[in-house]
Amino acid sequence: MKDALRGGNAEVIFESPTLESRLLENIRSEGRFGSTASVCSERARIVQELNRLALEYVDRDINEMCER
Repeated sequence: MKDALRGGNAEVIFESPTLESRLLENIRSEGRFGSTASVCSERARIVQELNRLALEYVDRDINEMCER
């Protein structure tokens, strides 16, 4: 997704690294402390925002992009 978003507008340039960081921290937290409703909920929000960026700027669903 990073490659596909490269050269995007300012929103993409600033928002995608923040979302990536939040997602990685969420995954690390789940690994350390286990899955909770809060962790799952936060991950769903992060993925929803990533999907919004992907659809808006790459015209592809995030799940489709991750399958490669």
